Amino acid sequence: MIKNHIKKYRLHIFIGALICAVTVIFLLILFAGRKTYTVTFDLNGGELISGSLTQEVRRGGHATPPNVARGGCYLLKWSGQFSKITGDSTVTAVWEYETTAGIEYDVPENGNYCVINGCYRELTGDVYVGSYFDELQVLGINARAFENCQYITSLFFLDGIINIGEGAFSGCKALEQITLSKTLERIGDNVFENCSSLTEITIPENVTVIGEDAFNGCTSLQKVILPEGLIEIKSGAFKNCPSLTEIVIPASVKFIGYSAFNNPDLIITIISDDEKIPETYDDHWVLNHDDIVFERPEKEDTEADADKDEGFDSIFD
Repeated sequence: MIKNHIKKYRLHIFIGALICAVTVIFLLILFAGRKTYTVTFDLNGGELISGSLTQEVRRGGHATPPNVARGGCYLLKWSGQFSKITGDSTVTAVWEYETTAGIEYDVPENGNYCVINGCYRELTGDVYVGSYFDELQVLGINARAFENCQYITSLFFLDGIINIGEGAFSGCKALEQITLSKTLERIGDNVFENCSSLTEITIPENVTVIGEDAFNGCTSLQKVILPEGLIEIKSGAFKNCPSLTEIVIPASVKFIGYSAFNNPDLIITIISDDEKIPETYDDHWVLNHDDIVFERPEKEDTEADADKDEGFDSIFD
């Protein structure tokens, strides 16, 4: 009799445990199925026409790309995960310029990319160059590709281009502005030489070298923004730029060549910890110039500093 009770008791315990386990599994499946994630759409320079840039999507669900636009471009694709969602994600718009007719390309034998080799010399006004040609990514601009194009006023390049060859835009006397690829790593020799209408230039963050005489003779150049990744400014890079009145040289610059600057009215600021001109700068890197301004680099607060400050403040709590 007692044994039968024990067996029934054990059976009840087993059944109860089994029911609990099944319930737990069911709840886990239920809540897992209901878990939501955030999908964020990055316009990458475009503008929102309709739809939502931030969407909450259940696991395995789909986000709906918004309707977007960007002047002079068409949407090539969305880069990132917005279907069958399993986690938070950011989806970025990939734009492509409607490339201006008259650009010539060179495709290396057996290559999976191309470079700009030349152009129609009578190109006029604004010129747009996309990232692709016949589904091949454009990675470079060959030497003299746009040399002496007298009628181009603006040039716009999408990301992809890594290198600009010697004299690529030299003698483009009507060129007033240019938007360079963010992927650019090097500006070759004489690239913008005698671009006498160019008024300002922002060097992309990935550029490490500015070649010899790169901006020599840019007589209208008033503003230059150098990137914090820059290492080398070669000889004559900004020679004969009388309209350039100030420039900031980041701490990353290790070498400046002979006569890189020769405007006596130019205010040169060097970002430096020790307020000294690096020995690797050429003895005559700046000609007809006496004054150099030094600034110490801005230092970001580290976690250790934050903890230290918090501990100090806590004394007075």
